Order: sequence, then structure tokens, then C-alpha cells
Amino acid sequence: MEKDPRIRKQRPSIFGPLILIALGIGLLVHNFGLIEGDFWQVFSKFWPVLLIIIGLDGIYRGEGMVGATFLAGLGTIFLLANFGYLSLDVWQTTLRIWPILFIAIGFDILIGRRSVVASFIGMFLILVILLGGLGLFGSIVDHDISVKGEVISQNLDDVDAVKIVFEPVAGNLIIRALTDGNFLIYGTAPSKQGVGVHQTYFREGNNATLFLQSVSNFLNIFPGSVDTWKWDLGITPSIPVNIEIFVALGNTDLDLTGLIIQSLKVNTALGKTFIKIPENSSFNAEIEGAIGQIVIEIPKGVAAYIKSDTGLANIWVPEDFLSKDKEFFSPEYEMAEVKVNIDVSMAIGNIRIIR
Repeated sequence: MEKDPRIRKQRPSIFGPLILIALGIGLLVHNFGLIEGDFWQVFSKFWPVLLIIIGLDGIYRGEGMVGATFLAGLGTIFLLANFGYLSLDVWQTTLRIWPILFIAIGFDILIGRRSVVASFIGMFLILVILLGGLGLFGSIVDHDISVKGEVISQNLDDVDAVKIVFEPVAGNLIIRALTDGNFLIYGTAPSKQGVGVHQTYFREGNNATLFLQSVSNFLNIFPGSVDTWKWDLGITPSIPVNIEIFVALGNTDLDLTGLIIQSLKVNTALGKTFIKIPENSSFNAEIEGAIGQIVIEIPKGVAAYIKSDTGLANIWVPEDFLSKDKEFFSPEYEMAEVKVNIDVSMAIGNIRIIR
């Protein structure tokens, strides 16, 4: 029985061989001293190669060639940014050009597997749009496109503890300790026509809960860079705090110094997360990311237990940490009075634990 000529045999994946080639090249240039730093420092710069390889594998196998081209192009942008060839912040860039993903998916649906020529035309158009979007963003990034800040405040009620939930769709979220003892929270959040923040506060006995959520028309969700959507908020250091943060795209900068933390949960889909652990709080933390970077700074004298789930990411911990499988302990953990237990995960990118 003859095979239907319209049915094409699926090509095998080349992901494994490309990973080996990339790893070999990276180790070779590192051994010759062309790249400084240890293996993990090198990997922290080269991790976008994973996106490029995934894209090339998709192109070779002929499954969603246009979408795979977008993924490879995005990896290239990340790689160039990591080596300083792009003056733009990589997350600002991604935040601005992300709608190109919709264009790529549309081309995939429209073109499909009609012909090799059509697929290459779609790939070429996506690359042109991607480069054009990058150039356009670079030409307007210095313009004044900032969103006016809305004052966010909540008086310090007579409560024993508070749970604060942050749900910004995107942006640069900055959190630190307040110096004014009259407020539970005080600062600014993005606000303009069609864009704002929904604030909900309620008490249950001696405990309180505060929700801060983005409210926006879909077309106004991403009008500018990460700095355009800047959340700058201070939290009271007077009472214990439970913090939950959910960010789709952007950077999260948490300086928890001076705060009394009972629990911490941070979930970022795409972006960079920096967390400075306080010196005098023992608590559990869950830090999750899909694509990006997580940096956790642990003060000297604070014992830490790290449980990691890295996927295609890597994790770097201080040299004196003890390790067992994907678990890491600071040397003084068993005997310490102040302990932080951190469950951290990243699908693609890197995780750094620093002192």
C-alpha cells in the first residue's frame, strides 16, 4: 500500500544535539578564558540560548515555524541584552513588544503547512516585525510616557497582623519598609484614564486583609515600559505581615529589611524578581517564576533552607551552603534561631542566592 504523499513524516527533534553543541562551545570558550566567571555565572548570561534552541527545533520539525521563529528571536533579544549589546532593559523590551506573539500565532494559523515558501515568508515577516518593534521602542523609550501615580494609603488599624495581596498585571513593583508609623501601607501606583487600582480592605477579628489589584481596559494594559507602570509602596514595620504578589510581566523589587514577615509568596510569569530577606524574621517563602531571573539576598546571621525546582533553569548558591539533591542548607541552619525556608522554582532562566 502506497503512502499518501500529502502526509509528511515528522522530523526527529534536534533539541538534544543542539544543547550538547551549545554546552560544548560554552565550556570550550570558558576553558580558554574568553569568558570570565564560574560555570553558573556563564550560564546566567547564556540561558536565552535555550529559547533559541527551542525555536530552532520547532523550525526544523516544521511545527509552528512562525511561532518558533518568534521564540528564537525573543531568545536572541534576551541574549544580546545579557551581554550589554542592547541598552534597553530586557523586561521593558519584552513588555512593549509582546503583542508580536499574537501576530506570530495568527501567521501560523493562516499559513500553517501550506508550503515551505509560505512558511519562510511568514518567518521573514515575523523577524522584520520583531526587529522593527525593537527599533521603534528604542526610538521612543526616552520620551515622557509616564503614567501619573495614584496615592495608595491605608491607616494603621488596631490589628495584630495583616495579609497584603498585590496583583499588578505588569510593571515595576517596589516594596520597602515605611518610616511613618501611622500607615499600614503608603505609596503610589499607576493611574490614568481607563487605568487604576482597586483597593479592598477588611478586618476579621484582630487580623486584616488588604487587596491591591490592577484595573484596566485591555487596550491600556501595556501602554509603555516597565518604568511607566511603577508601583512604589511602603509597608508598616510595626506588625507581622503576610505578603502575596502575582505579576504577569515586569520586575519585582522587595527590600524586606525591617519588616516582620510571617509568610511570603511571589509568582512572576515573565520578569526579574529581587528579594532582600529581613534579619529578624523566621518564615516560609514560595518564589515562583516561569521565564526570567530570581535573586534572593540573605543577610549574614540568617539561616536558610532552599528547596529548588529548576526545570531548564540553573541555581547558584553560596559556596559554603550544604547540598542534597535540589535542597540547600546554610551551615548554621540546624542551630540558628532565625530561619528562612524558601521554596523556589523557575522554568527557564536562573536563580541566584547571595549573602
